[in-house]
Amino acid sequence: MAGMLSPSKDEQRISINFTDSGFTPAEVEVSVIGAGLEASSANK
Repeated sequence: MAGMLSPSKDEQRISINFTDSGFTPAEVEVSVIGAGLEASSANK
């Protein structure tokens, strides 16, 4: 299974690519243009 999402707004774009062959670990790649990503920790 594989796919790509690429939403955009004005000059900002985010691309999310994913691949899961079922034989190797799944891979996810996130690319951002014109914006930044901020990591957050989950509250438990």
